[in-house]
Amino acid sequence: MYKVDKASMLPAVMRNDPCLAARPDMRRSMEEWWGGSLWDPRDPSSGEFFGSDFTCGSSMRDVLAALRLSDGESERLALAVAEGDLVEAERLLAASADVTPALHLALQIGAAPETVELLAACCSRLNVWLPEPAVVTWARATCRAALSGRPLRGATAKLDSLLLAGADVNSIGRGCETALHILARTLQLLWQESQRYSLRSKSLSREIQEHPSDKNVFEGSAVTALLFAFNVERRCNQRCHESSTSQETQQELNKLWHDLVSRGADASMADGESSSALERLSATQCTDLLVSKRRTYAMRRYHHARTSHTSSSEQWDISRSSARSVAETVEEKSKIGGDTDTPGTAVGGAMVCG
Repeated sequence: MYKVDKASMLPAVMRNDPCLAARPDMRRSMEEWWGGSLWDPRDPSSGEFFGSDFTCGSSMRDVLAALRLSDGESERLALAVAEGDLVEAERLLAASADVTPALHLALQIGAAPETVELLAACCSRLNVWLPEPAVVTWARATCRAALSGRPLRGATAKLDSLLLAGADVNSIGRGCETALHILARTLQLLWQESQRYSLRSKSLSREIQEHPSDKNVFEGSAVTALLFAFNVERRCNQRCHESSTSQETQQELNKLWHDLVSRGADASMADGESSSALERLSATQCTDLLVSKRRTYAMRRYHHARTSHTSSSEQWDISRSSARSVAETVEEKSKIGGDTDTPGTAVGGAMVCG
C-alpha cells in the first residue's frame, strides 16, 4: 500500500476512504496533486482569490499560464455585470465572452436575480472550481450578506437559477464544504453571538442592580447618576436592536436551510474535518431545523412548491404548522391511551416527507 512519508494533504474524508486505500496508484496521484496545490485544501479560509480550475487534468504550469492571459471581452462582461447593464452583458455573451468569472462576481456582489439567471443559463462550468462551484460561491456570498446585515431578498431565486442551469446543490468547495456546511457554520456563529449577548445582558442587569439608588446621593454626584442612567438606556436600546437583527437573520438563514434541503442538499455529507452540517449546529438548532430520525428531506415538498407556484420556504411553514397540529393530536391521544402510530410525524414538530 502507498505510504506517505510527510503529512498527508488529503482531506480526512478522502484520506480515510477504504476505496481510495485499495487503489494506491490513485492515492499517490492525489497526494502529488494536493501537495502541489497553491493553497491548503483542508482550510476553508485559504485560496480566497485563486481563480483556476483544479478539476481539470492540466498541469500547474498550464494553469498558471492560463491565469496570466487577459480576455478583454470577459473583463468588459464583468464590468457590465458590476454596473447592472444587462443589455451590454447580453451583447458580450453573444460574442462568446467567458461567463464564469462574471457569474461568480454577480453572486459575490449581490446582483439582481435576473442577472444571475442570465449568466447561469449561459455558463457550462457551474460545478468546477473557478474559483469554487457556483452553489458554494452563492452560499458564501449569501452568508456574508447575512452577517453584515444586508437583506437576503432574491437569494432563493438565484439558487433556483443555478440549479435550473445544471449546478449541483451538493458540490464541494474549499475545506470540502458544501453550501449546507457554510450555512451551518454561519448559524453556529450567530448562536455563539447570541450566547455572548445573553451574558452581556446579564452583566448589564447586574450592574444596574448593584449601582446605588440616586435618592440619597449628594447633589455633586447627581450628574454622575444621570450619565449612568443615560448610558444604561443607550446600551439597552443597542442590545434590543442587536437582538432583533440577529433573530431576523437567523430566521432568514433557517428558511435558506430548508430551501437547500428541499432541493436535494444532503445534510449528512462530511467536510474536510469529517463533520456533517448537522454536527456544526447546537442541539437546539437541530431541534428547530430538522426531524429527529432523518437527516435529509425528500424532493416531494420542492416539486409540490414548484407546481403550486409557492416558494419552498412558504411550503415548509405550511407543512410545519400542520405537523404541529398532528403532533398535538398524537400527544392528546397518548394521554388517554389512544393510537399514537400516526404517519408523517416526528419529534420537534417537523414533517417527515417519505
